[in-house]
Amino acid sequence: MNKFRILVLHDGKPGHQTQSVGMAKLIQKNWAAECEVTLLRAKPRFKLLNKIIRKLVTKKSGWIRRFFFNCYVMEGLPERAPNLIISFGGDVVALNLSLRQLWKVPNIVNGKLYGLPNALVAAHVTAFGDDSLPSNSVATRIALCKTDKAVCEAEGAAIKTQAGNQRLWALFVGGDGGGYEYSQEDWIALGNALEKLSVQHGIRWLVSTSRRTSNAGQQLLKEACSESFCQSAIWYGDDSSTSLNAYLGAAEKLFCTEDSMSMLSESVAMGKPVISVSPACANPTPTHAKMVGHMENVGLINRLPISSMAHYRGENVVPVESYDSHLDSIFHRLIDLGVIAPPMRGGVAGGISSPVLANA
Repeated sequence: MNKFRILVLHDGKPGHQTQSVGMAKLIQKNWAAECEVTLLRAKPRFKLLNKIIRKLVTKKSGWIRRFFFNCYVMEGLPERAPNLIISFGGDVVALNLSLRQLWKVPNIVNGKLYGLPNALVAAHVTAFGDDSLPSNSVATRIALCKTDKAVCEAEGAAIKTQAGNQRLWALFVGGDGGGYEYSQEDWIALGNALEKLSVQHGIRWLVSTSRRTSNAGQQLLKEACSESFCQSAIWYGDDSSTSLNAYLGAAEKLFCTEDSMSMLSESVAMGKPVISVSPACANPTPTHAKMVGHMENVGLINRLPISSMAHYRGENVVPVESYDSHLDSIFHRLIDLGVIAPPMRGGVAGGISSPVLANA
């Protein structure tokens, strides 16, 4: 059987790439034959050209097409047409549609279409679908991610061995953004909660901060994380040989600040109890709020304000709809749309390669 090839276009932004790769891995996991995913990073040579490029994408003239492709910084388009194109982000959406016309293959656009013709998209993927475009609309209801449970558990084994019989919980920390703002009081309360919960539940912590964690917030957490209850920590900006995957795999409970949808998604993908915590100032965007609310309603997360985190009793919420069942729903919707054929499960999956990287 021929290999099924997926081309993922991305603009280099981690969140955009994660969403598209997550969709590709979803298909790859369910494919019967070998499935190969290739990443192509591309971006317009000049940001101001974006609107012009989008207007030209529907034109079929040869010289316009040559001009169109020259507007992008990218390296080595695949010589052989893929079976499917996937992208996320305004910088590559027009390229997605143009390559679909060139290769005559199905395509998936995650997120906005930026006014481009819906007829040029095989599947339009958004958080909750688009009632005005039911013909090719796909609702994820969750943010897709590329977390592999088996890989995480394998990487977490060493940490569990080092901890002996000690139970481990993890905390993944974001920061200001998306309507969430952290005060000094929030950081202090978060640090205090770590110590109190360690004593109350007999656990040790795995703590990781991120690029959005403020310097002041990270410093306060560093000061709070005593070796007496902190097994390991990844401080953003510091050299660390430990990966976030290892924490996801080693911990029995996963705490995550609510501002980071990507960290929340990676956490719920593990199928473990997930507790999202939020600062006193939390005014998320409508889509973010709706997705977090949906995850709470189906039992994927338990939500707490940081001010109440220290009083967490350790209760587990049993999901009424698992993360994997969300993925199954998305996969079958793609089959219904004819974007992919209905393969049998349990096939051999290929890896993900990144031979095509554009210079900035």
